[in-house]
Amino acid sequence: SSGINAEYGYCAGAIIGKGGETIKGMADKADCDLKISKNDERFPTTSERVISIQGSQAALEEVVLFVQDKIRKDTPPPNARTESHAVNAKRKEACKLIVSDTSAGRIIGKGGQRVKELKDDYNIVINITRKEEMPRGFEERCVSVEGDATNVDQCVKEIIKIVAKSRQTHDQDALPLLLCWSDHRQGWGDHQGNGR
Repeated sequence: SSGINAEYGYCAGAIIGKGGETIKGMADKADCDLKISKNDERFPTTSERVISIQGSQAALEEVVLFVQDKIRKDTPPPNARTESHAVNAKRKEACKLIVSDTSAGRIIGKGGQRVKELKDDYNIVINITRKEEMPRGFEERCVSVEGDATNVDQCVKEIIKIVAKSRQTHDQDALPLLLCWSDHRQGWGDHQGNGR
């Protein structure tokens, strides 16, 4: 069993659903456990909230693709500032995963070879936060995959596979996290990150 955490903000309503129906339905369908961070809880160095997903590799993939679909269909409200629309469009091109330092090392590979292969194979951009950018004692890193939606999805499946394999050999390895859309600082949420 592996895990993921997913971040959300403005499109939280679409992901959670009325009374939590959508997210509960997704958990049942994928046969996994989902936990959602509180509205004011953000992953360090991002403005993004987190959904924690615990389940099989197949469940992780299914939930990641489900959340990515919601992010891609997200639209800012009519009263959002013009720059918010640009930020929203740019965010739709990315999928963000949080992985342990160990998994990040495996994704990067010796001399950066693995990450170069991923970039070349899927024609996408991958950015991984450096360890020194994270708070002291924090043992996780953000992996952002950007590009064409189909290529991003295929690359993310490969990364989940790498992380799952890493977890099998390192029991203490932290769960990956999927980061989703956040309204915080994007022009239509209040200072607590509440949209609408």
